[in-house]
Amino acid sequence: MKELITNLFKAADLEAKLTGEKVDEKLIANLKMWGAGIFRLVVMGEIKKGKSSFINAMLGVEDLVPVSSNVATSTIFKIHYGKQRGYRVHFLASSGKASMDINEHDLANFGTEDGNPGNEKQVDFIEVICPAPLLSSGIVIIDTPGLGGLFKKHKLITYEYVPRADAVFFVTDSVESPIGALEIEYLKDVLKITPNLYFIQTKSSAVDEEACAARKKNNLAILSRELGLSTDEIPYFTLDARLRVSAEKRRDTKRLMRSGYPQLMAYVNDVLQPNQQKLIAARALLHMKPVLAHIQEMLDEKKKLLQADSSEKQQLYKQEVEIRQKELRDWQKDTQPGLQRRLKKGLQEIQLAASEKCNKLRPGGEVQLEFEHMMQNAPNVKAIIGIADEINTKLPGYKIQVVQEVVQYIRTNASILLSDLAGDSDFTTTTDLEEMRTGQNIPMNIRQLRISERRSTFETLRTGLYGGMAGAAIAQVAGGIIGSVIPIVGTIAGSLIGGLAAAAWGGYEANKIQETRELETAKNMAIGQLSQCFSSIYADLQQLLQRALADVQNEVTEHIEQYVRARQCELENRMKEIQERALMGATERKEKEKTLQQDLIAYDRIMREIRATHKMYESSQPAS
Repeated sequence: MKELITNLFKAADLEAKLTGEKVDEKLIANLKMWGAGIFRLVVMGEIKKGKSSFINAMLGVEDLVPVSSNVATSTIFKIHYGKQRGYRVHFLASSGKASMDINEHDLANFGTEDGNPGNEKQVDFIEVICPAPLLSSGIVIIDTPGLGGLFKKHKLITYEYVPRADAVFFVTDSVESPIGALEIEYLKDVLKITPNLYFIQTKSSAVDEEACAARKKNNLAILSRELGLSTDEIPYFTLDARLRVSAEKRRDTKRLMRSGYPQLMAYVNDVLQPNQQKLIAARALLHMKPVLAHIQEMLDEKKKLLQADSSEKQQLYKQEVEIRQKELRDWQKDTQPGLQRRLKKGLQEIQLAASEKCNKLRPGGEVQLEFEHMMQNAPNVKAIIGIADEINTKLPGYKIQVVQEVVQYIRTNASILLSDLAGDSDFTTTTDLEEMRTGQNIPMNIRQLRISERRSTFETLRTGLYGGMAGAAIAQVAGGIIGSVIPIVGTIAGSLIGGLAAAAWGGYEANKIQETRELETAKNMAIGQLSQCFSSIYADLQQLLQRALADVQNEVTEHIEQYVRARQCELENRMKEIQERALMGATERKEKEKTLQQDLIAYDRIMREIRATHKMYESSQPAS
């Protein structure tokens, strides 16, 4: 892996040299991450399905993360390798709190719903250091809050991390209902992000063997039908954490085999871990494919120009460039407007759906009616003031939850929309660099050892496929910009809370109510202020929604236009170079040929070493 990343760094530097630009900082950060061999495994599923117990048993460390009836708060646990077990709490940036070390006895105070209701302590995530051998290869396990139930905000946190996953373990159980419609909805979204999806059925000993097997068969049938996968393609394991723990304590081999963990760990050790580096390498190669294609294109163009050693050849080359300029103009005229219309329509549909998520806080909505009902049932003026104080305490939490839901909905669905548009623009990458160079593939999916993945690309000017160029621009927004153009939840929620302070009851208004001693008047005044407060909140949410989607549309439009301008500039430079070539003397031509030869040798060396890495991974491929 070190050699591969070194060569990809060299490729990035070579592209920068040829273009005269700096290497992109995000590209540098990604290369460093891949070089570190980090493999992110996200564990997700409905609440109370045994996710945390599964993780503890898999790592062989009892009570590593909280279990029992407690439900994880709207935070996550990031578990990575370390020689000594330890915990560190990281707080939301908006909290202003510094990270702090805690011990396992304090864990429940930050990492469970009982100890940290509604995440009132503003925890971002809890870092868990564990000496388990499984983690020593660079695997980082992300334990997410439960999906669904009363904890809808947990789904948002889970989806925040799924796009960063190299693989996902989806946990269901043998006791409650089989995989349902909502879970299928989640899983379809997950498969759009990563095909490396594994299914864990916990609590196998809580029912008899026949019932456990029937649940597995039923779930596999549902997954096969709804996800379009054959049952043979679906990695599915039935496990029982309690059996695993008791087997270890009693040194009972039969009980250990009944727990299902030896079968899972054999799969992890024989398939996941051996392919871990291959998957990281393939992801890095796919991400770098546009860079390598761009280098190849620029070198080819320089070579073609220097070989145009007669006026006839130079005239032919000039005609080629003129054809490309016309293709670009035609694309701008015929294709770009339709793409913009589809983008606008898709974002409007997202806005309509996201607006419905704001309705609970609209004037006269369910939350306001709930508070009004409390007011109407107040027995006296003092009780009204107490209820008003209680509402003023609760309302920020409601607002933050809705803001989180709206922002995450926009992020998820805008990403899907932009990826679809990128694909419709003749931009779908189903292979890696080796297909471009040798017609070979690097398998990527652990399950099938292959993957179809979209990445931003730089279509060569020789092909004239400017639709692919648009796909590149759109995919780049989908991959990296949405998170920055959509306001950070904490910042927006904070600004909305600031507006709420003006609507708080107490002080002068409370004194006026006390003086009147008229219960109905007090109720009417309180309900009137409540209506004004909800009107303000709803208006703020609508502005947030409109601004976020406008930002996405503007960013996509700007990126497409940037790509068009870049192509126009490159083609104009080609025309200038043709003119310069006609006036070029022998000495200058030899210097340029020397420089070109050095760049060709450097690029060829990079490609040879990349192919050698690919061959090494191919020869070491274990059976899946």
